[in-house]
Order: sequence, then C-alpha cells, then structure tokens
Amino acid sequence: MGANTNELEQFIYQICYQPMWEEAYNYIYSHPTTLDLSFSRIKYPDRAYLRDMLLEFTSNIEIYEDFLSFDAIVSATIELHADDDYYGSRTCDTSQWLVLSCRAEITDKLKTVTITNVKPYSRQRKTATDGIAASRNIVLIISKDDLEDEATRFLSRYCPESLEQPMPVPIEAIAEKLGLIIIQNHRITEDFSVIGEICFSSGEIPVWDLFKCVKQNLHVNRGTILVDACTYLEQNLGRVKNTLAHEVFHWHRHRLYAAIKQILRQEKVIACRCPVENVYPG
Repeated sequence: MGANTNELEQFIYQICYQPMWEEAYNYIYSHPTTLDLSFSRIKYPDRAYLRDMLLEFTSNIEIYEDFLSFDAIVSATIELHADDDYYGSRTCDTSQWLVLSCRAEITDKLKTVTITNVKPYSRQRKTATDGIAASRNIVLIISKDDLEDEATRFLSRYCPESLEQPMPVPIEAIAEKLGLIIIQNHRITEDFSVIGEICFSSGEIPVWDLFKCVKQNLHVNRGTILVDACTYLEQNLGRVKNTLAHEVFHWHRHRLYAAIKQILRQEKVIACRCPVENVYPG
C-alpha cells in the first residue's frame, strides 16, 4: 500500500482504506463506461473491477470542529471485460486516477468515516467551506495575518455579544459551552514552570498537592483544564483568565489533531502553556 509519509496518509491506510476501497469498487463496477479508456485496448467494457488502489496524494484538507475532510487522489488498477460476437470474451488492465472525497467524525474515538463522492480525477479549484485548511500532518494552517479573523470567528460562535460592545469575555462560560472541566486546586509542577494545561485524553496525570506539597496522580477526563493553584497569587486574575482562554482555544482548534494522534499511536496528549518534555507544546 505504499509508505506512509505523513499522518494523514497513515490515517487513510489504517482507518479509511477499507471504506474507500468499497466505494471505489462500487463506482468502477457501476460506471465502467465513464472511465477514461483512451489508452485502453478495450474501449467499451461490459464490466469493470477494481484490482488495486494506491494513494497518490491528498488535497483540500480541512478541519471543522470534530470533522476532518479531505480529497484522496488514488491510482486504481482496473480489470476490464468485454464480450462481443466478433472478438469473443476479452480482458485487459488499465489505470485510472480517481478522487475520493472523505469525511471523518472523531471525538475521543473514531465515530464515522464517510466517502461523500467518487469521480475521475481532474484539476479544479477548491470549493469554499466552513473548515480551516490543514497540512498533511493534520496541523491547522493559520497565518499571523489570519489571527484577527480567527478570534472573530471564535467569538461569533461562542460569545457574539462581545463583538457588539466592549466587555470582559466570559471564558469560564465558553468553557462550559464546550463541555470542558476546570480544575484550579492543584499545583501542576513543583517549580511553577507550567501554569495551565488541557487534557486531550482521559487518564492519570501528575500534580502536586497544594497543602501537603507531595506529588500524586490525578484522574482526569478528556477535556479537563488545569490552572495551577498559585497562578492567581503569583500573577493575577488576568493571567488566570488568559491561561483559561489559551487552553480553551487549544481545545477548539487542536482536539481533532490530538484525537487522531491518539488513535494512530495510542498516545495520550496534553497541551501545556509552557513547553515541557514529552508533551505537545502550547
């Protein structure tokens, strides 16, 4: 099936390949006369069967909340059959590039994979959607020039009134809308090197007891935000709010990447405000 050079290709071959194969097989079987057979020995097949399929590249990669959409361009090896009175029964192989439009819904696990369309490959302009473009490693592509628009989109969805008049953004209420849990009664590190983190995976994480000053494990659910208990005392309330906003936006835009990483590699992912070893840096 070819070497996986990026995380999207790995996701396709591990998760999406079987439904993609089935849809491509059905398309070829049902539409043998729509294939480009200009270089084939059989021009008008009676039957066509998919025999092999390789991913060539991907395009139009987009992320919208818990949905990953992309076009997979594949090269298909097709076996053609033709029956006529003059030549009798004939077979030959031909190659055809196809575009498979795919959409996956992913939360804490893969929920659905849908092939929304199959068609012969041709270069064409991208159709505008609500999603944000992503790389082949499923990382969002947001330039510095887009940050203002990105903030506006976020507030339009979760706090539109803040765009109408000046007001403190109710970040705790936005976190609640997103189903996030906020914990502020533990030290994240002994030396206050990390002031906030969000857990993209459920499990045990190390924290420091605020009063006993000992390290312990804390069970957290996916979507838990931790703000170091000393952030307010060592910094101020504004730093607490800013830390919450930082982690909420991590959840808003990065949870699907973390979910796919967990599915592919069986890795638990934590996003930290301050980079530390073996975590996804914020």
